[in-house]
This record gives sequence, C-alpha cells and structure tokens, in this order.
Amino acid sequence: MAGAMHGDSSANPALLKAMTAKHLILRKVQIQFRSACDQIVLLNKRMEGVLFRYNAARDSANRSFRYKLRLRLAVVEGIRNMFYEYANIKAVQIVNLRRDLFGEIVEIVNDENAVGRYYGADDNSEEDDSFSESEAADDDEDLTEDDEGMSENSEDILDDDENLSEIDGSNLVNNNPDTEEMEIA
Repeated sequence: MAGAMHGDSSANPALLKAMTAKHLILRKVQIQFRSACDQIVLLNKRMEGVLFRYNAARDSANRSFRYKLRLRLAVVEGIRNMFYEYANIKAVQIVNLRRDLFGEIVEIVNDENAVGRYYGADDNSEEDDSFSESEAADDDEDLTEDDEGMSENSEDILDDDENLSEIDGSNLVNNNPDTEEMEIA
C-alpha cells in the first residue's frame, strides 16, 4: 500500500486507480469549497452596501425605501447562510478525503470558542485566524465584517504541499443568532 502512494510500479492497479480517483474528487471538492468561500465574501460585501443604504434611508426617515432594503438584506443573508452550510459540507468532505488519502488524524471541534475550527490532533497551535463577523442584531447597529480572513483561510485548506495536518474552516461558522447553526457530527 505504501508503494501505491509513492509510485511503485508493482502497485495494485485497482488501488492506484482508486487513489487517483480520490485525488481527483479532492481537487473538485477543494475548487467547490473555494468558490463557496468567494461567494460568501461577495455576499458579505453586498450586505455591507445594502446595510449602508438602509442606514442612510433610516436616518432620512424614508420608510418606503427601508422596507425594500430590509427585504433585500433578508434575501442576501439567507443566500449567504446557504453558502455557509454548503461550505461547511465541503470542508467536512475535504477533511474526510484528506484523512483517507494522507492518513491525517483530524478532529472537528465543537465548542463555543472554536466552533467550526478543524485541525489535526497533533496540532497544538492556539492561533485564531478566524473570519470575524459582528452580529447584526438591531436596525441601530452597524455591520462590520473582515472579508480578508475568508480568502486566507480558504488558501490554507486548499494548500496540499504545506501543513497538511491543519485545516482551518473557522470562517464557515454562521454567527447569525436569528438562524439555527448546523452542528457538525
């Protein structure tokens, strides 16, 4: 089996074909994960713009535009939450495929401080490169988001050559208190 992973010519052809298929599936899932992360970043920027226009309409007491903008905010937030769920599913698939292909021991942590953070069991790093997003609770609060963290974390997950034991999917956490969070088993 070790020979199949290192290009031994005496390897079982069926095993080699299965490993190649898993590598192709891993690449496909990584591309899907990256595009989902990119969409989340774009949707966050869209929400910032709509929220800015909503706050301007609220300050000018323009009620007709406020309803339309609240509706648009709800739609964009719903789509963004669907992308969060999709990205979570893809991150779990990446973790499972890397475990099968590279023999990584990966734990999925489910506590309040590190919900959605994926890391290898031998990783003792306490760094938090997480995607930070403030909660949009009231109409009076502004939404501030850090979009750069999303791209950096997706690069960490997609990099096969460096640090295969760490997968940081902390940017996939749905921080919206109004929607149910998906628990990863």
